[in-house]
Amino acid sequence: MQQSAGEGDTGESEGMDEAADAKPHDGPYQSPYRPTFKVPLHELLFDANQPRGNATEQSSVPHREWYSGKVREQFGSWGAPARVFDCPPGVHEKPVEWRRERVVAAAMRFIGYQYQHHHIPDWHPPADWPWQHCCAGKNGKGLDCSNFSGWNYNWGLGIHLNTDIHKQAERASVRSSHGELHARVIHRPEGKRIARSMAPPHRSSG
Repeated sequence: MQQSAGEGDTGESEGMDEAADAKPHDGPYQSPYRPTFKVPLHELLFDANQPRGNATEQSSVPHREWYSGKVREQFGSWGAPARVFDCPPGVHEKPVEWRRERVVAAAMRFIGYQYQHHHIPDWHPPADWPWQHCCAGKNGKGLDCSNFSGWNYNWGLGIHLNTDIHKQAERASVRSSHGELHARVIHRPEGKRIARSMAPPHRSSG
């Protein structure tokens, strides 16, 4: 098998049941937010209709084996692991604003997917597959928070976040297809750490 994204993405840190009191959402959700882009979507997602964007290519495990006994035994309810993607040609040299919009645009492709403790968005196991209780109310396509952020940086920019939720929050450096990147800590006015930016610095072509 090919390498998988993340170093601790088998769910060991997901022991808490964050959906213990949650109920499935009944009916379509309409977000009050409307994202706008400076770059046309077809430019940001130029590879979405290429093999790289095919749902069957999301895992290092061949699609025909996604629901096999081997995957069930090795990965359990988390399902097939994510493929490690390289940064597409030319993307690394784009301005940081362009790359930010690409990550957001990549994430928007999964609007309507459920919150699930899975490694990849389009992994949709059969009814008898093990399932971790969550607000979706049943198994289906989708990702949880840390796998969602990990997936979009992996696919969009070739940045390979650790998808163990606690490790992802605390990492100050991360692997990418362009070497190790170091985080820039972003503080609230009172000085509390809230986020890190993992986008590689823009390199002038001049």
